[in-house]
Amino acid sequence: MPQSTKIIRICAALIVICFVITLQACDRNSDHPSKSKDGKKTDALNTKKVEREIRIILIKLTIITKLKLAAKRGDVEAQFKLGLIYGGLLFEDVEAVKWFRKAAEQGHMESQVMLGYQYLTGKGLLEDNTEAVKWFTKAAEQGSADAQYALGDRYMRGEGVAQDKAEAVKWYRKAAEQGHLRSQTTLGAIYIKAKDETEAVTWYRKAAEQGSAEAQYNLGTIFRDIVRDEDEAMKWFTKAAEQRGNSIINRRAIQALENMKK
Repeated sequence: MPQSTKIIRICAALIVICFVITLQACDRNSDHPSKSKDGKKTDALNTKKVEREIRIILIKLTIITKLKLAAKRGDVEAQFKLGLIYGGLLFEDVEAVKWFRKAAEQGHMESQVMLGYQYLTGKGLLEDNTEAVKWFTKAAEQGSADAQYALGDRYMRGEGVAQDKAEAVKWYRKAAEQGHLRSQTTLGAIYIKAKDETEAVTWYRKAAEQGSAEAQYNLGTIFRDIVRDEDEAMKWFTKAAEQRGNSIINRRAIQALENMKK
């Protein structure tokens, strides 16, 4: 069954269900003329809710239909959006891959990134690290920070490409220079392992200033254990301790502060 026909049938079925629910609500009102004002008010609200859901379904159907028409004419943005809809809303990864590929083959950067991740995770097709590298490279060369980071990871791990740590650092740096937070923390970890504290501090600081609790904690550790600057260490441990998003880092930072105060 063609995908467009399938979507239309699904939406039509949902509309029928909603219509039946609306009729049932109306029947309940007519069957109970003596119903209290509160009860009638509740039924009216339920009916409006169903009507609103019907309108939303019709809007979504209209949007998908219009996108399909544009995508079939070669509109890359429409193809990309269809890929997102099929992959993220309808959970039809094969169809998502189809539209990402059409846009990616026309040079659409975001679609190239998404197609790379589809190959990386095996969603909608067979997992293939070599193909993932191919599409990440195309997007990375266009300037996608996400693709540059993903490509750096592939070179660092030797997945889909021969392991090359220098090439990995090159791509991490390109992404980090665009403000890609994960690339910045990754570079910080690489440089601290290489005992290059200056570069480590540079990249951890950039990530820390974006709010990364991990980078803030690591900066605190560097200033406490290597640079021997207690004021700076306290400053970054405090920032990490004040964040609640990462409970492990949060607890470590609190413990570090308590130890420093002893």
